[in-house]
Amino acid sequence: MKKFLAILLSVVLIASLSAIIASAAGVDDADYRNNTGWTKVTGGFMDPEDGVYVDVNFDAVTTTAIKFVVLDGVGGWASAAEIVFNFTDGAAPGMKAGAQTFDYSEGFAEYAIDGDPNTFWHSLWNEGAFYDNEPDGEFISAGSDYPQVLIIEFDRAATLDKMSYLARPDASNGTVHEYEIWAADYTAPVVVEEPVVESVVEVVVEAVPAPVVVVSAPVVAPQTGTLIALSFVAFAATAVVTTKAIKRKR
Repeated sequence: MKKFLAILLSVVLIASLSAIIASAAGVDDADYRNNTGWTKVTGGFMDPEDGVYVDVNFDAVTTTAIKFVVLDGVGGWASAAEIVFNFTDGAAPGMKAGAQTFDYSEGFAEYAIDGDPNTFWHSLWNEGAFYDNEPDGEFISAGSDYPQVLIIEFDRAATLDKMSYLARPDASNGTVHEYEIWAADYTAPVVVEEPVVESVVEVVVEAVPAPVVVVSAPVVAPQTGTLIALSFVAFAATAVVTTKAIKRKR
């Protein structure tokens, strides 16, 4: 029984760890196959020239990933020497790239964002394409099939309004002609502000009667010169100051 429980616990721990790793990965295989959880930003046609960036402008969007979908290109392939974004909310975030297919000899997805115009992502030259850069992943199609998908993830939610595309040197095989740009759906977390609590001191002044005091004093009557005793009652008011702390929310 103990051995069975130990095995069961191990299975649960492994499954939990796998779920944590999968959730941390961000983009998964399904993101290459369909557009659930993504919103189309723009699309169209381009005719890139060698060494010249093609700017694609669109309404500003805040997202954690951009999907560059190639629908047609030179020779039936897809490639990109550089993909550059215009971020409007500060410094560029950290980025990583993954592709639906890539060529193992020269065309890794990361080459599209490495800052070197002489390296480039290129879809697989022949059959044997896999999702998400995994050699042992699920077979999907020949590398020349469309669409071909390049996904670039950010390490934070970022706002951008332009993507610039640089074709591979000599703008040959894989240079993009028809494309779509998609943004991963993003909802900013709701920030709940705690109420500000102020400490207010209220001063209360109270008049408290003092004890009754009877005062007697010798007095000489002016007409008779007789010494008499004059008594009177004195009352005094004493100011008592108290403080009381009050908390007020705003």
